[in-house]
Amino acid sequence: MFSNIVYKFTFNNIKDNKSPYMYIGSKSNCYIKDNKIYDKNHKQYLTSSTNQLVQELIKEGDYLLEILYKNDDYKSVLEKENELQLKYDVIHDDTYFNK
Repeated sequence: MFSNIVYKFTFNNIKDNKSPYMYIGSKSNCYIKDNKIYDKNHKQYLTSSTNQLVQELIKEGDYLLEILYKNDDYKSVLEKENELQLKYDVIHDDTYFNK
């Protein structure tokens, strides 16, 4: 039931289609239900991002959730998250919230 995942949020309700509007992250011991990520305590997971806008956008629920990778080994998930963040250059690409 529980998985370790790398996910991507693409937010649909960004005003005037301005960037940023995507976020790549990972979560351990979670599950997906109704396009939302839940932790092992069945609480909706809103990412570890400290960006308040990201948190608000997830609460609003107008986003596309993509599971980019899933593995039982969380170390492998963290490695894949890092690989994807480097591939998409999320630190420098203005379309991502990751900083």
